[in-house]
Amino acid sequence: MATPQGADAGMVLDPGPQRVRAPRSLRSPHKLPYMGRLVAGVLAWILLVVGLAGLVLPGLQGFLTLALSATMFSLTSARAHERLRSAFRPWPKGWRRVVRVRRTLERWLHRLD
Repeated sequence: MATPQGADAGMVLDPGPQRVRAPRSLRSPHKLPYMGRLVAGVLAWILLVVGLAGLVLPGLQGFLTLALSATMFSLTSARAHERLRSAFRPWPKGWRRVVRVRRTLERWLHRLD
């Protein structure tokens, strides 16, 4: 019986890195109703503009407003939620605050429908 020779002999194909799904507690727990997503999206864009203005204008809290804007965007988009989660990975205490604010906003936005 002939044995395979060459570069392919004995090689195992590596499927590459597998994407690991985040535990349920780290994902967005609820899907907002249409009106809630619409209100959250509009508020997120308004907060983004105010936050960018707050970076250059005195008297406005730019970073705080941008953080709140990112939290609002994470309510409307799973991708924004994952990016916000990865940005807060080094600061678990900060992420717990974001989760608390998100839950409060979700309860408020669910009342709109």
